Amino acid sequence: MQTYPKYLINLEHLLQVISDSIKHDESVANNDQVLELLFMLHEMNKNYQTAFHILIRMKSKKLFDFMHQVKLDVQLETYLPSLLVIDSKATIDFLMKKYGKYQKTKVLEQCSAIIEEVGEEDDSPETRPEDPRVKDKDYLMHVILHEIVSRGDMEVS
Repeated sequence: MQTYPKYLINLEHLLQVISDSIKHDESVANNDQVLELLFMLHEMNKNYQTAFHILIRMKSKKLFDFMHQVKLDVQLETYLPSLLVIDSKATIDFLMKKYGKYQKTKVLEQCSAIIEEVGEEDDSPETRPEDPRVKDKDYLMHVILHEIVSRGDMEVS
């Protein structure tokens, strides 16, 4: 797929065919190879938000590199729990880059406020993988605290 020039590929048609297959067959919808192909097509078509949703659905750690590469700024209130479950260290790294590495308290406060609201909004399967840890406030706070405190220079009271 990546070896062909983009002008030889009808991206819209391929996206439509794969999307139709996913709607009609549950085994296709859960196939990582199909989802990876769908991600690549959306990335090639510059549909970065949709490509991001596919990586969330796949629980792929490469989503952090993807966000950095395309400079995608996601709505933390929606995605923080899922990002923490996929890779807590990379999530905190992402937040430290976003807020500044010396803003650990700000990152902690922001994350705490978001975690307090976990489970209160309507969760769609596209944005929230079927993982019970995504709704476990205690687990999420533990992960955040562990990642931030393990970086040092942070007093815990």
